[in-house]
Amino acid sequence: MLIDDFLSELLGSPVADGEEYKYKPTIALAKRLFTAPGLDAINYPSVATSDHCINICMLPEKADKLCAG
Repeated sequence: MLIDDFLSELLGSPVADGEEYKYKPTIALAKRLFTAPGLDAINYPSVATSDHCINICMLPEKADKLCAG
């Protein structure tokens, strides 16, 4: 739970305009996670809305493959 609480605090804060540098920990974590074999996507709760939405992150190549019509 300690790690979960740490990551929630680090990655769960809204980022205001002009503070995009605060996305750096999220970007670093995503880059690390996407080195895992067979990982196609990551989903995580959105902090930008109170509607309890879920965000999905995919590598561009995988998104193109899965979403091409």
